[in-house]
Amino acid sequence: MGKIDKNRIKDRKRFYYSPITSNTIIIEDQEAKHISRVLRMEIGDQIEFFDGHGTLAQGKIVDISKGSVEVRLENIEKVCPDNMQCPIIIAASVAKSDRFEWLVSKCTELGVTKLYPLLCERTVKQPGNEKKILERYENIIVQAGKQSHNLHLPEIFAPVKPEELLNIIKNDYHKANLLIGSPEPQAGNITQIFKSDQANIALVGPEGGFTDNEIELFKTAGAMEVRMTNTILRIETAAIAFASILCTLRDSR
Repeated sequence: MGKIDKNRIKDRKRFYYSPITSNTIIIEDQEAKHISRVLRMEIGDQIEFFDGHGTLAQGKIVDISKGSVEVRLENIEKVCPDNMQCPIIIAASVAKSDRFEWLVSKCTELGVTKLYPLLCERTVKQPGNEKKILERYENIIVQAGKQSHNLHLPEIFAPVKPEELLNIIKNDYHKANLLIGSPEPQAGNITQIFKSDQANIALVGPEGGFTDNEIELFKTAGAMEVRMTNTILRIETAAIAFASILCTLRDSR
């Protein structure tokens, strides 16, 4: 199959489908209704799909029925990320649902690699079914990926405690650059502490900040305080500030 013409990407509707394993895709349920009833696409129209893992496929609608849309793929391309050696990970205290959902969406747009919701000592307990909440986060990631044309979607995990996060980091990364935001003047410069050849992990505490015990736990694991602003930031603001700076530093090198 030929390569996809990137200059024509903006002219096509893009949808999420995973895994892309064959030359024929059958879209069902709400996505099919969106294609046929909302967008009023027709047989012969061009359409694109991505799987969140770097696969971009272009095809043509060949059949539309009451509950499904059939697409025959003409081009399938696997796009490898340019920055595999430098994942950007945001580990942020869980916040009220709409605020954390906004955090998830914007971190996806910016190109974060992984998201870990944190359960800290001062984290406000969130009501609801954890499985359904995680599914909603995953859906938000897909929608943000569509909007931003991000082919590599971040992976989001079930909430973990700080000590559990550190165990995960120890097992998954040979080297990791742990960063804690701080307004203190003696805190380090994030642009100088950033590492382009290893994982950069931003730790964002709850309202009121990490406790002294949690800060000591992170510092014992090698975390460094970095200064971004002179002000105290809310959870989602701090996470997005970290994501903006770290992803920009990664992608500009």
